[in-house]
Amino acid sequence: MHHYRIHMINSDFESSEEGAYASLQAAIEAALRSASEVARDLIAKGEANSAIEIRIEENDQVIARRVLAYSISPLAVGE
Repeated sequence: MHHYRIHMINSDFESSEEGAYASLQAAIEAALRSASEVARDLIAKGEANSAIEIRIEENDQVIARRVLAYSISPLAVGE
């Protein structure tokens, strides 16, 4: 198992969590699931646009970065 620190950051919050993962890919997948949950909560609170930066560190070195972005737009209904 590898130990990674996962940071999630956007304009409204910052969080950090350490954990043991089987691989870097497993840590990235876990981080994306967590960021998706945060995005879902923000959407439920009325946020229409946002981005969450994900950084994964090992031994105080950033080894992976991702961004999860979402935008909600109304669509016209037939006339």
